[in-house]
Amino acid sequence: MGIKLTQGSTVGTPRDDAYTIRGWEDYVRERDRAWAAAASLGQPVVSCTPTGADSAKVKHETMKLAYVTGPYRADCLSGVVQNIRHAEAVALELWRMGYAVMCPHMNTALFDGAAPDEVFLTGYLVILRRCDLLVLTPGWAKSAGCQGEREEACERSIPVYRWPEEYAELRKNA
Repeated sequence: MGIKLTQGSTVGTPRDDAYTIRGWEDYVRERDRAWAAAASLGQPVVSCTPTGADSAKVKHETMKLAYVTGPYRADCLSGVVQNIRHAEAVALELWRMGYAVMCPHMNTALFDGAAPDEVFLTGYLVILRRCDLLVLTPGWAKSAGCQGEREEACERSIPVYRWPEEYAELRKNA
């Protein structure tokens, strides 16, 4: 069973009576605004196509799996969407560096109420255990879920990086 979204369809959430999917063009405009906002906050955004030395790093045998964590919940739907977009911008940059990326924000975006929160939180800990590193995005310390993911990573000796503070190290280790 899945959810089919088409232009103009409506998905209800506990935080809002209805969230209207306005179409792909609107999504792309919102995403691009989020990327621009990330860049204005000093979060690096680079070319999407790996070239030269970067393209050589994109090899199946050596690609590391990065898990992106940051706040998801917010007081309103627009806050949730903003948190999703921030995580998306970090995930995209990690892909550009040559990592394979698990971004829970994108994986279950706006699934609020589809299952109990504990199902998602437990499931993501299972996924995190299979990852090579954890990337903490700004605001992570205010999220109980992020704190739990960080504790899990530390207990399992999974390297933990802070975004954007450790950008250079992440780029070097890709």
